[in-house]
Amino acid sequence: MINLKKTHKLVVVLLCTLLTSTFINANEFDRNVYANDWKTPEAMYNTISAGPNKKRNWSSFRDLFFDNVEMLIAMQSSQFSGIIAADIEAIIAQTESAYGQTGFHEFETAKKVVQYGNMANVYSSFEVKLKTTDEKPLMSGLNHFQLLFDGDRWWIISNTSIIDNKTYKGSQVLH
Repeated sequence: MINLKKTHKLVVVLLCTLLTSTFINANEFDRNVYANDWKTPEAMYNTISAGPNKKRNWSSFRDLFFDNVEMLIAMQSSQFSGIIAADIEAIIAQTESAYGQTGFHEFETAKKVVQYGNMANVYSSFEVKLKTTDEKPLMSGLNHFQLLFDGDRWWIISNTSIIDNKTYKGSQVLH
């Protein structure tokens, strides 16, 4: 004769084991899906880049950043030395003003990602060219993106850039 109480307990244990196993596997799957999803900095390079007199998709650019993000740029040149702090709207205005007619293309040349759970630091060496066919870059440097994952997507919460100069080549750090 079948003991229904023991059978019921066995079914419950099996269901719990199956559900727990499925839950763990789903979490591992989600973690693996997003562990290497570092498209956010690439999307920034793609949206800020455009040819002469071409419209950039500034709406998409804005959507990459969490609210009230500031970008910091450290420069040392004959024209300016110091740190520039700008919000997204100032970056858009400066890019349009300086490069709207000439074009501007920012390319990633190397990347290093350090992730801790839902937080990631992405170090990205870059070059800037006015035309994609230019042999030498107009400038190069190192971007440091801080990203947070909110459960649905990665957000850029900060971007700090160091522009290469005669004494420091941040763009070469990752090569």
